[in-house]
Formats: sequence, C-alpha cells, structure tokens
Amino acid sequence: LKASDNSDNSKLTDALKEADIEARKIREEAERRKQEDEKERMKKQMKIDRLNAIPEDAEAGTVEEFMYKDGVKEILEKLDTD
Repeated sequence: LKASDNSDNSKLTDALKEADIEARKIREEAERRKQEDEKERMKKQMKIDRLNAIPEDAEAGTVEEFMYKDGVKEILEKLDTD
C-alpha cells in the first residue's frame, strides 16, 4: 500500500508541476500580448502627437512642388533617360 501511495504522490506532483508550467505559459503569453498592444497604442499616439504638433498656419504644398524643390524630379527624369 505504501508503494502505491508514493506512486500516487509522484503522479500528483507531476500533474501539479505540469499545471504550473501551463499556467506560467498562459501568463507569459498574456503579458507578451499586453506589451505588444501597448507598443502599438504608443506608436499610434506618437503619430497623432506628431500631426497635432504641426501648426495650423503651416504652409502645405503639392507633391510636384516637393519633388521639384528637392531635385527628385530631375533625378527621376535622368534615370528614365539612362
């Protein structure tokens, strides 16, 4: 009867260890997801803050003006002819 008790205790101990491992994995996965969600929320908030930091009276231009100003248009035309 004593050997049977030891075997049962061993099985119970193994089952408890397995349950602890599974619970830890679940907690770690939940924490990882929580951190990813927080990171995404912060990234989105940074974009919003950056847009809100632009003054209302800031002058906006067109893509053509931007490309002309920075010489992008000439470089693209040169690449087209090469």
